[in-house]
Amino acid sequence: MKFLTRSKLVLALTTAGTLLLSHNVSADYRVTAFGEATAYNALMSADAETAKSIFARKSVAKLDFTALNNMCVTQILSSEYTAAIATCKSALEDVETDLTIPSATEKAAKADILSNMAVAKVMSGDLAGAVTDIELAASLDGYDRNVSSNYELISAKRLPVEIASGI
Repeated sequence: MKFLTRSKLVLALTTAGTLLLSHNVSADYRVTAFGEATAYNALMSADAETAKSIFARKSVAKLDFTALNNMCVTQILSSEYTAAIATCKSALEDVETDLTIPSATEKAAKADILSNMAVAKVMSGDLAGAVTDIELAASLDGYDRNVSSNYELISAKRLPVEIASGI
């Protein structure tokens, strides 16, 4: 059985100067790294370069969902959003196929991974995909601080788009 250690208020990504919805918007998205997993200490120090070098020495096929999630966070911090989305998807698949994970742990892990994936999607300009992922994450664990913070930020971006398009 896997024990899931996750930090609640881990890393804040500042998106000042990015082109989200063609606006100069500043927002703090939160990503969650899993403790006792590959590159956790580097991520807690916001040292994406060290985390990348750690993952470069690993076989991706041998990483479990906790390490895959931390790799996704590394890729987000390195602005590699397409790779982060693919890695988060792999982490989700691994969680779903691991029969040793208790149900509550599985839900919490999925919520964190989906929230991280939503951040990668919104940073890459895929607001619709981000909304879908963050809503699912909130339905799995709406009490998680990172999930709820990202939900509020991503939902706020969605409203102006809906008003502009007449929805």
